[in-house]
Amino acid sequence: KAGDEKWSRKASTRGVANWGPGVSEAAGDYAAGFAPYQAAIAATVLPPRYARRDPRNLARVKAIVDALIAKKESLMGK
Repeated sequence: KAGDEKWSRKASTRGVANWGPGVSEAAGDYAAGFAPYQAAIAATVLPPRYARRDPRNLARVKAIVDALIAKKESLMGK
């Protein structure tokens, strides 16, 4: 995680002109930070999909949300 110190330091040293390259340089950090969540999403077994606007489809959303919350809590040691 970048945190306030890292973000502030890199913003002040790179500046606006280097924003694009800075985003490109951060691709690896972003991928590493998102990898556990991507794995949690991939491992989630979704309930069946129903017709468009069927309220039972919300169970699919809940399954993803629950998986992401569980992953975040496990990474934070809760």
